[in-house]
Amino acid sequence: MRILILSFMLCCTAHGFTVTTNSPSVFDSADALHKWAESTFGGARMTELTYKKQKLVVYFRCYTSGVETSEPYVFVKRDGRWIRVLSAMVCRFAMEATIEGDSLVLWRLEPHGGKVEKTEFLRFNLTNLDGV
Repeated sequence: MRILILSFMLCCTAHGFTVTTNSPSVFDSADALHKWAESTFGGARMTELTYKKQKLVVYFRCYTSGVETSEPYVFVKRDGRWIRVLSAMVCRFAMEATIEGDSLVLWRLEPHGGKVEKTEFLRFNLTNLDGV
């Protein structure tokens, strides 16, 4: 049983790494970004956020059908283009994004006993976005 679990974990890690590293980092339009984000088997969920005067978009790309998975990508708008500032490994849950103070927080949405529990997945400092 331990070998099976370890094998599963290694496969998920390898898959997450491969998917994340082969993604574009700049899009010339919101339409091109959206088309790319939606190109996965399970589509994508999008959240638009504003930090100070900066426009952010967070996509959670999904690679499965019937099982919630999320691969988060965060883009900031600069001079009409969308620049990727963050990506993370595939998570086997639905996710959502919020801004808390100077941080972007990505949350895992985990089902527990008929309810959904929010667990912090990643916190990203937004104060350096001006340098992008």
